[in-house]
Amino acid sequence: PVRPAVNPVLRISLLVALLAAALTALAVALFGDELLWPAAAAGTALALALMLGAGALVRRLYRARRVDATSAPGLTRVVAQIAAAAGVTPPSLWLVDDAAPGAFATGALPRRASIVLTT
Repeated sequence: PVRPAVNPVLRISLLVALLAAALTALAVALFGDELLWPAAAAGTALALALMLGAGALVRRLYRARRVDATSAPGLTRVVAQIAAAAGVTPPSLWLVDDAAPGAFATGALPRRASIVLTT
């Protein structure tokens, strides 16, 4: 049986809340209760930045370059067909110049999804 997908916005909201709570608890443990609200605000901001910006950071670290239907028509066609069969929006595609075969996916939300492949 196929499990129903969890709403991605709900999933990311829960992850951000858990990370923000952990960061807030750490700050309060280290510095005391007087920093509760600033720590909570900073923890929430950091959690959001990490969750929503991690994909772009990883692609930048690997020096990935974006490809599209013009630069890689076969690849984009195959990914579009798979996405259509799955009923999801096709992810953006990126290539990393590396002889070792590999791939990874990033994106906390469907509209931020990307697939990175090595050449």
